[in-house]
Amino acid sequence: MDDWNPQETDYLSERNSYHVDVDSSEVAITGYESKNYGGICKFFASGRRCFRGDTCFYKHVFYETGSMTTDTAEVFCFDNPLQLPEVGSWVVVEVSCIVNPSHFFVVLPWGCHSVPVLKADLNLQAKVQEEENLHSLMKDLQAHYSRLLFRDRPLVSLALGEIVAARHTEDDTWYRARVVNAKNDDSMVEVYFVDFGFSEWLPESRIRCFQSRFAHLPFQAVECFLSGIRSAYTSNSTT
Repeated sequence: MDDWNPQETDYLSERNSYHVDVDSSEVAITGYESKNYGGICKFFASGRRCFRGDTCFYKHVFYETGSMTTDTAEVFCFDNPLQLPEVGSWVVVEVSCIVNPSHFFVVLPWGCHSVPVLKADLNLQAKVQEEENLHSLMKDLQAHYSRLLFRDRPLVSLALGEIVAARHTEDDTWYRARVVNAKNDDSMVEVYFVDFGFSEWLPESRIRCFQSRFAHLPFQAVECFLSGIRSAYTSNSTT
């Protein structure tokens, strides 16, 4: 009992957020407060005649408590592919994730520039180092999301394909990620880390809304297969 803190549960709760109205009965029952009434004509909804008729700015529909909400929310869902090197060129790569001996992911720290060109052009090397890269992106991600202690979104399910910021469990580092699967019954989502190639199931408490200023750099993970080689290793886990 000496270690028990009666306020800890509420403090760490997903509902401890300015985006969640904890005094709402709808939140207490369903976990979400719909905004349906905000777009419905109050005269029509109450059974009265709306004097604006067809020119009314609001919807002339009936809303039943407990029915499916018509709310919508904007999310980031996009592809930002990386420019790949020319076929036959020699480039610098770093292996970021291994699925099996013949299937893995790499990143290109020097972009698609070939090794001979980089060796011969010191100005090009300096230019590449000054450009936005994965290292600077990761640094900015940590600086921004490490300050967000609590949920920055309403209590709504994540959309499949949505781009988010996700905190990996092994190193507690924030990464750009895409939602690829979900278990709504226990608020778990599977995310694919678009800059490194690995995937992980995470609780929604480790997910944050994506900010557009982190979208400029193309997704860095490049999926690779060894030609003519088939691995006997069938596990879906990654390293």
